[in-house]
Amino acid sequence: ANTSPSALLAERYLPFPCPNCSRVRLLYEPQSGVIRCEKCLADTETLVSFQEALLARAALAPGEEKE
Repeated sequence: ANTSPSALLAERYLPFPCPNCSRVRLLYEPQSGVIRCEKCLADTETLVSFQEALLARAALAPGEEKE
């Protein structure tokens, strides 16, 4: 039942901290565009600003992140 080619792209992990519990392991579902936390399962689908923050952080070159 899990032999569908699309199943291989069903989800992927992102090394970003969850805005809810700070766990640095988010699940991204390309088909739906949903990002959710592996630990607390917080669904970030409605947190557009968080997704924008992910894109902004991904665009930063290593060493340029500020705390």
